[in-house]
Amino acid sequence: AAGRSLYFGGNRLRSTQVATQVVLNVPETRVSRLDNGLRVASEDSGISTCTVGLWIDAGSRYENEKNNGTAHFLEHMAFK
Repeated sequence: AAGRSLYFGGNRLRSTQVATQVVLNVPETRVSRLDNGLRVASEDSGISTCTVGLWIDAGSRYENEKNNGTAHFLEHMAFK
């Protein structure tokens, strides 16, 4: 709720101030395309870390009667 106080490291901050700071600290996302058509989204956070995510235009919305349930099955196999 608006006006609720939060405590971080002994400093009292308003929730709106915290939310504003979070939004201002989000690095710009750059999207580039490789020669093979793969799109790559990258952000420079200024720290020595790397996070990789993979999104594929696949899933039940792309299935038909012949391959119905395939995406669900592969999801379970990937996270076993």
